[in-house]
Amino acid sequence: MDNLKATLAEYQSREQALIEAKEKAEAANRAKSEFLAIVSHEMRLPLTAILGMAQLLSLDCLLPEQLEQVKDIVNASERLLDVVDDLLDLAKLETGQMELQLAPLDLRKLLEETATTLTFQAKAKGLELLVTYDEDAPYLVLGDARAIRQIVLDLVGNALKFTDQGYIVIRVKCEGRTENQAQLVLSIEDTGVGIDAEKLKVILTRFNQGDSVYRRRYSGAGLGLTLSKAYTELMGGKLVVDSQAGKGSIFSCHIPFALQTSATVTSPWEPYRSTVNVLIVDDTLRGEVLRKHIASSLTEVTSGKDALSHLMAAERRSQPYGVVIIDQQLTSTDAITLAQKINSQKGLHIPMLLLLVASAAPAPTAKETAKAAGFFGVIVKPVQPTELLTNLTVAWEKWAERLRTAAKPKSEHTQQRPRILLVEDDRIVQKVHKIMLERLGCEVDVAEDGPRALEIFTKGYDVIIMDVGLPGMSGLEVTTEIRKRESVAKRTPIIAITAFGHEEDRNNCLAAGVDDVAIKPVALEDLTQVLRRWVGVRD
Repeated sequence: MDNLKATLAEYQSREQALIEAKEKAEAANRAKSEFLAIVSHEMRLPLTAILGMAQLLSLDCLLPEQLEQVKDIVNASERLLDVVDDLLDLAKLETGQMELQLAPLDLRKLLEETATTLTFQAKAKGLELLVTYDEDAPYLVLGDARAIRQIVLDLVGNALKFTDQGYIVIRVKCEGRTENQAQLVLSIEDTGVGIDAEKLKVILTRFNQGDSVYRRRYSGAGLGLTLSKAYTELMGGKLVVDSQAGKGSIFSCHIPFALQTSATVTSPWEPYRSTVNVLIVDDTLRGEVLRKHIASSLTEVTSGKDALSHLMAAERRSQPYGVVIIDQQLTSTDAITLAQKINSQKGLHIPMLLLLVASAAPAPTAKETAKAAGFFGVIVKPVQPTELLTNLTVAWEKWAERLRTAAKPKSEHTQQRPRILLVEDDRIVQKVHKIMLERLGCEVDVAEDGPRALEIFTKGYDVIIMDVGLPGMSGLEVTTEIRKRESVAKRTPIIAITAFGHEEDRNNCLAAGVDDVAIKPVALEDLTQVLRRWVGVRD
């Protein structure tokens, strides 16, 4: 009996020791992840200043060699920012804060768009970047677009780094399918240096590139593959690597996707299919192909020689064309001459003109020539359906905005410079954001802390830009106090700027009364978009 009690006590002691060891390990892991998040946050502050000042310098009249040096600063800073973003994602994954945001998406379109952002890097190395999507693979799925995009960016980025010649292929195949789910394989194949069998065992561990730190040929923190593996497993899949030294690599993500049950393919052009008349001017069968891509009953095709009479006939029917797409290589007439005739025709509703150019034509030359002739933009062929509809939609929305702006009466209010209150304690970041805002034509007052902001916000600002990490009184506490003091009729838009990018942080900002959130470092383009959204909405 005594032996049994002793054995039981020893068992309980060991069990307690295991529980304590597990708790210590979890606490250490949380502490490490919190440390990574804090370090990443602190790195964003100087990066905000570096990138901001570099961008402002690039806008000034610099000598070519000076501009090249500024670009080097920007490139190095952006590389560091990529590492910071990876560290933040790693911290979120390790603490369980990374959650999937499942939503209906067009996987094929998402991959095409992501590949487009990487095309320039591939061309710079003389590589071909291809996307192939098997016909039997469904593309209307439920998934997290951000996670999938990040996997592709990391894996293709890895392939670009280790491939000097040949190609990189983004490929999707279907392994199996039921009524509600499909097992898809998203693979990235390259013709790069490949990986030795021994290094394959450690290549997916964090901070590992397979090279010794003292004799590395390639840059990077070695986090991209780790995060790709983590994202894939978060989606219930697995990442498999098949590689051979000197013969390239294939990284395959085997992921189960739930299928959209009642979804339909939504074209970017869908909002305008029944309202905007489109005329395609082409002397070949390509015109009919493009018409099918646009898939609208308001889209018609005509030849170059009949284009002007076609436009005039539509005008007489009071059904003018809003968009005219003209092929650069017409055989019956010259595309540039035709555009000039259309733009100079009296009594004709002037449409948005787009020039369809051959990929062999130098892009800058084609765009300059098209613009001089009155074209609003160019579309490079061959063009995929998604790319065509996206380009067409983006161009039309810009054209429509230009028409609205031209028709809007110039009131005294719209001519006033926007008044901005910038609440920021860091002197360098304060200076960067103030200069940026002034470059955008704003009048800027600066408050270095919360009490000062509360003292002057009643002067009547169009927008308050609020740093979250203020000393003493946080930006969110300042926001809450402002909301208490102001009246509903004079609510001032508040834009929070934070170095933390967690979804939880964004939600906390919105809960405090913030209207919008921007993540540091904030570029000039980001401030421009923020002001476009919020200037003037106070009243």
